[in-house]
Order: sequence, then C-alpha cells, then structure tokens
Amino acid sequence: MRGIAALVVVLDHTVDGFLQRFYSRLDIVRPGDGLQGSVFYVVINGSTAVTFFFVLSAYILTRRYCLSGDTTIL
Repeated sequence: MRGIAALVVVLDHTVDGFLQRFYSRLDIVRPGDGLQGSVFYVVINGSTAVTFFFVLSAYILTRRYCLSGDTTIL
C-alpha cells in the first residue's frame, strides 16, 4: 500500500508538470476541466497519498514495539 501511495505521488507530479489541464488546483484551469471531484482524482491526489504513506509507516514501525515491548526496536 505504501508503494501504491508513492506511485500516486509520482503521477501527481507528472500530471502537474505535463498535463496541467487535468490539474484543477491551478488558477488557469476553467471550472469543470480538472479531475477534482471525479473518481479519477484518487489517482493523482498526491497530498492525500503522502499523508496516507506517513500514517501507515508510523503504524508499521511502532506496531512491532507495542507487541514486543523491546526498546531496541525504537
């Protein structure tokens, strides 16, 4: 899942750089032209993917410590 989130961030940067007409966060895009509000926006929503990546990483890294109590893991 973290790999998928990383790919979403790459797609977000690609769309921002090369396909700006689908990137509705820009002021130059007319309302309704972008993917925001569409189901496909999940594929290029990089800020949400970054948040998901860090939350999932924190959970994965601390879960082992919470289960074992071994402080050397931290």
